[in-house]
Amino acid sequence: MTNFVEQKAYAYVKKNDYPLWKTLDIKEKVGKTAICYQEFFKINGIYHHDNGKRYVELVRDNGDWIGFVNANACAINEEPISDFEILEKEGKVIQKGYPLWQNLQFDLFYDYSDVFFNETMYILGYYTHLSGTIYYSLYDQEHIWQGYVESSVVELIED
Repeated sequence: MTNFVEQKAYAYVKKNDYPLWKTLDIKEKVGKTAICYQEFFKINGIYHHDNGKRYVELVRDNGDWIGFVNANACAINEEPISDFEILEKEGKVIQKGYPLWQNLQFDLFYDYSDVFFNETMYILGYYTHLSGTIYYSLYDQEHIWQGYVESSVVELIED
């Protein structure tokens, strides 16, 4: 018996090789997560299966049903963001006028990218937002966190 636990959240498909299942009896595959890799889905909850695994149902905003997938293939968050991905690179701020956000709810910002224009910064990693925008976690040269900024604002410095 499968137990459904209601949870309003977002699932970001972070693995491209997990099977998609037609039903929760986990017998008939309908494809692999490669068809929805790096996409966001609103979910209503998580299915706790008798096999000990957790599954989510993936349905696109336009109503296209994708299938059931093992929750380990996804980053599941209350906010429409991916899991944090480590980058560990330096970059130069090349655009002015963009906010440095203090959170990814976008309700608090520190300053604008102007304060670091043409400066070399350290990017520890990034989040991908539901909109597809990548937000870098930006640090100054003393490794003091300055906020989240759109990736288009920073040009990465290649090693």
